[in-house]
Amino acid sequence: MDSSLGISRRTLLRRGAVVGGSLVWTVPVVHTLTAPSAAAGTPLDGISFVAVVLNCDGVYYRMKWDVEGATLVLVTGPSFNIPDGPQMTNYPDIQPGAAPDAGASLVGETVVVSARGDCVLVDFVVKHGPCNVGPGTSGMPAVNDTGPWTFSPLASPPTC
Repeated sequence: MDSSLGISRRTLLRRGAVVGGSLVWTVPVVHTLTAPSAAAGTPLDGISFVAVVLNCDGVYYRMKWDVEGATLVLVTGPSFNIPDGPQMTNYPDIQPGAAPDAGASLVGETVVVSARGDCVLVDFVVKHGPCNVGPGTSGMPAVNDTGPWTFSPLASPPTC
């Protein structure tokens, strides 16, 4: 170390440790403050999953999209479980896969489900907060209608 700089090696190391320690300390605080705002745009605030039964030209398909963070995870067929809700298995010969051209996407705070043009929504269950909601719930799509179908978090959570 050059003694003409007026600072010893020991002092430099001590100051570096203090500065480095305070930088390490601020990172978790900043991360904690920014995490809720990053999650605010996802449907997680209101919708946990959307399960639908579609009739496509006389063939029934049962599908469920779980909302996991900012992604949707698809489960299909007659055997998956709908927690605390109607199982929607009383349709003839439910096919094991997804309906033709079926998909779902997150658009803002909504889940939009789509399928081939001849597919009709015949039943659904949406996990909204602690409750399951289905056809006839204000703000949800109409059954016996072609898609796409938009499932939005309800303005006032339902009571269950």
